[in-house]
Amino acid sequence: MKGKDIHILIVEDDTSMSDLLCAILKDYTVFQAKSAREALDCLNKNDIHITLLDLRLPDRHGLEALTHIKESGEKNEVIVITS
Repeated sequence: MKGKDIHILIVEDDTSMSDLLCAILKDYTVFQAKSAREALDCLNKNDIHITLLDLRLPDRHGLEALTHIKESGEKNEVIVITS
């Protein structure tokens, strides 16, 4: 797989950081979520290969969200980030 075949989910509530990551990852298919709840919904609806997960989210700590992602059986790689 390469380019647009790779789906990346950015879970970041800071709009400027999310926009920066989207610009950097412009050669890929990028989804965005501003909360853990939005991220889990996106993961349920889409085939995501890589998730960039912020630690500080408005509805849940990123590590708690990571636990839910892994328990849900999602088979994507998760990279924890913080700005």
